[in-house]
Amino acid sequence: MHNSRGLAALIFSLFFFSSILQADYLYKDEITHNKKLKEEIKNLRKKLQGLQGRLNYVSLPEYQLNLQKLQAQMSIAQGLFETLVKEYEMAKAQEMKEQISFQVIDPPYIPDPEKPYKPKKKLIVAVALVSGLFLGIFAAFFREWLDNVKKRHREEKNNA
Repeated sequence: MHNSRGLAALIFSLFFFSSILQADYLYKDEITHNKKLKEEIKNLRKKLQGLQGRLNYVSLPEYQLNLQKLQAQMSIAQGLFETLVKEYEMAKAQEMKEQISFQVIDPPYIPDPEKPYKPKKKLIVAVALVSGLFLGIFAAFFREWLDNVKKRHREEKNNA
């Protein structure tokens, strides 16, 4: 950067002194001044050639082309990044859906496969037997009551 500024200053000085030299040709009376300016121009040209040998020139269009390439690569990388961020968010949401939101406190009861859970035949027979006994006793008392009611009704008819 520093060399390019020095180079620019030298080129400016070269053009400046050249324009003064051309103006001095119009005025012939200042020949000595012209000689000094010519020597100064020669020295500046030598310095310019020395600096040009040390610097690698890259033209402005090459810089612009490189800048455009880098900007295109940056926009592609930015688009890729945004796409990857969206996919990451979707995968994260999917993972959250798959996670169980409750915890099992007690393990499930699994009965012995050798013993069937239903039907419980012994229980059914016992309940049927007890129910039949109570129903039979109720039926006997009901029939006895009904017979007594009919008997009273006949006796009232006969007495009346």
